[in-house]
Amino acid sequence: MSDKVGDYSKVPSSEHKVFTLMGREGRVAQTWRMVKCNTSPHCPKANGVCINGVLYYVASTGKKRMSEWFLMRFDVRTEKLGLLSRLSWRLYDLDRLSLINYQGKVTFVVQTCPSSTIFDLWVMKDTVEWSRICVHIPWMSGWKSTIDIIGTTHTGQIVFFYNHSDDMYARCFILYYDHKTNRLINRRLSYGIEVGFQPVSAMLLSCDYVENVMSFFSF
Repeated sequence: MSDKVGDYSKVPSSEHKVFTLMGREGRVAQTWRMVKCNTSPHCPKANGVCINGVLYYVASTGKKRMSEWFLMRFDVRTEKLGLLSRLSWRLYDLDRLSLINYQGKVTFVVQTCPSSTIFDLWVMKDTVEWSRICVHIPWMSGWKSTIDIIGTTHTGQIVFFYNHSDDMYARCFILYYDHKTNRLINRRLSYGIEVGFQPVSAMLLSCDYVENVMSFFSF
């Protein structure tokens, strides 16, 4: 933010901090730490994705009204934040954009509209080169509802979520698509999902669930 003192204006600046929820040996860190960043102030956009200990996200920055778009990189281990790659209009000048982990690489998912069955996957080869994969699923063309990519499996299958009704839990499907073999696997979620005696008001989907034995605090 900028502020004016007398006849002078302060230079816009921003601070970046990190908070560790659980430290080593079960110790809880209670303080925020400053993150070193040599970039100008920026505003995060879209979602982020963490790959091998590095968090990637899209942000707008620049001296001209934050009009430049970059892919940001935050290393969780070293706690260093910086610009990774400047983005072209083809990657972000659309209504629907998200980041996913595709075979260990940062990938932009671009969808022209919510009901579209055509998706562009822009896979980062290096900081200046991207490869494009076009995914078109004709079998879903007649469906009139929201279709979203929620991630990928470790084998490279693209995972879609589809709701076929105004009732969020009446007809929900998980779709696994292999673009190399053009094979689509359809899995319908159970009807009438409930938690205890209360109906579910929101659904959180994750492709990265791994069972692990952990000890939790009891309250």
